[in-house]
Amino acid sequence: MNEVQREIEEIVKSCAEDEELRRIVFDLNEMDPAQRKEFSKKVDVYFLSKNDVSDIHAYKFFKSLLEDKIRFIVTYRLKGR
Repeated sequence: MNEVQREIEEIVKSCAEDEELRRIVFDLNEMDPAQRKEFSKKVDVYFLSKNDVSDIHAYKFFKSLLEDKIRFIVTYRLKGR
């Protein structure tokens, strides 16, 4: 299993266990590309000064989901659960 597949598995598993994370995934998926681009900038600014392990995980979570291919697979799998 490659790194992207592991990220997807981790996100799907986390979302299966946490309704709030699931909502975030679906909210991101409903944004249009311009909204996602703006959100990505806000994520970068917010996490710029963060260096806690949990913050790093959260940053990776958001950045992964901002990638269309990953978000598509995650939402597809979550809808199937």
